[in-house]
Amino acid sequence: MCTKDNTNSKQNGSSTTSKETEEYPKPSSSKDYNKEAGKAANGDRIRDKDGYRQRAAAFCLRLSSNDGDIQNIIIDEFGNIQNVKAPLEVLLVSGRRDGSAENYWVLPGGGVELKESTEEAVVRELREEAGIQGQVLFQIGKFIDDQRFHHTTLYALSVLKTFDEWENCENGRERRWMNLEEARRFVKPNQLAMLEQSITAVEEKWLSSVLTLHRKKWGYASLSSLPKLQPAFNLIQNKNFSFSPIKEALPEKDEDGLPIDYKTSKFTITSKRLDQLLAKVLGVSRTSLEKVILQGSVRVNEEIIIRRAHEIDEDDDIEVFIQPLEGNDKLAIAQRILVVENEFEEESGYRYKIRFWREYVTDNWKQGLRETKEEEEENV
Repeated sequence: MCTKDNTNSKQNGSSTTSKETEEYPKPSSSKDYNKEAGKAANGDRIRDKDGYRQRAAAFCLRLSSNDGDIQNIIIDEFGNIQNVKAPLEVLLVSGRRDGSAENYWVLPGGGVELKESTEEAVVRELREEAGIQGQVLFQIGKFIDDQRFHHTTLYALSVLKTFDEWENCENGRERRWMNLEEARRFVKPNQLAMLEQSITAVEEKWLSSVLTLHRKKWGYASLSSLPKLQPAFNLIQNKNFSFSPIKEALPEKDEDGLPIDYKTSKFTITSKRLDQLLAKVLGVSRTSLEKVILQGSVRVNEEIIIRRAHEIDEDDDIEVFIQPLEGNDKLAIAQRILVVENEFEEESGYRYKIRFWREYVTDNWKQGLRETKEEEEENV
């Protein structure tokens, strides 16, 4: 059996005592650690054109409640985080001795081998270094170490299975689950930036998933309801939270299941043109709308429309981009118009009945446009 760790032990989350905390920075001493075995690679490592060694590293989180009940973070096919009801803990492993007298803890990771993708490498390294079978959730970012000539791709992973024995454990390496404060204290200094960016990335993912869940299950997320969702955003600060307060905090819904904080309007215009309808609803000139439409700031039924003369029919769902959501550029604040009725009256023209939300949260489609354009320019 390998060196004991805290994988299945009872944890107190953020309430860890100072005595318990001080136990963490004491991985095996150099006499117990097989340095050469620890450095052994199973294959040839690869480098990029500039000579930088290609690495992959893992950022694993779990949720540990005060009664010791361990739960992993799970993200479903919609990007929603589930099982949210306990403080976060980060997985670190004891680092290899580099000749200094000080021991340290690091994110699991290592070199990418030939004919291996970075995603395959991070799953393998997590298994070898921490005895954990993981699943890649998303890429957090890429980091360059000019001193050691390393190029590291960092991924967030969920934990599928934990093993009592693993390859590097036999060589004296240990694994520890630490709360965020402890992880910041004991992580190797040159990996602190990676740790902080990982925490930020999960925070943004959490915000996005909460709003996505809000929209998919209970209607569009009106900006006015965001303060009521604040408890959800505090999860990353080790505050207990479950999804039930979200449902309780949402505004009342109408018979169609949509939040009632909309305005209903009826009007008649001479055509079914997009620019004419927007001018009527938003109270602006059709000339000023020309630039807005041509810049890709208007979607109809989630499709970007750049034709001012595009015809609007019953049940069409229109979004007009306002600005990115502060703190998360993957989301945006927009104006939403839902066409409830559309009838043609021979004497006056087209009679519309609409529902109008002045500010609500949606995905930032303009950010996606910019990223696509940048990729096309790079390929050219």
